[in-house]
Amino acid sequence: MTLSPQRLADCWDALDIRRPLLYHITNLVAMSGQAHAALAVGAAPVMSFHPGEAEAFPDAADGLLCTIGTPTEESMEAMRRAVVAAGERGIPVVLDPVGY
Repeated sequence: MTLSPQRLADCWDALDIRRPLLYHITNLVAMSGQAHAALAVGAAPVMSFHPGEAEAFPDAADGLLCTIGTPTEESMEAMRRAVVAAGERGIPVVLDPVGY
């Protein structure tokens, strides 16, 4: 999909107005880069891979990013719970399979 220059400008304006909360379940290698990228485009990142928090964050989040690189049992369980919760709430999910 190609965005027209006007549509892209509208997207940037919407980011600036909305300041979306992005819930990241990621790994320690990618965490800092993802946080800085989200902040650079005007989003507010929150990082957690604890399964106990995974079902609650989608209630407040505007999007979910799951990075599978260096998976642990804990992070995979958090992803499973968060993806289900996000799906129930209609929250967009991005899967970053890294080396998989």
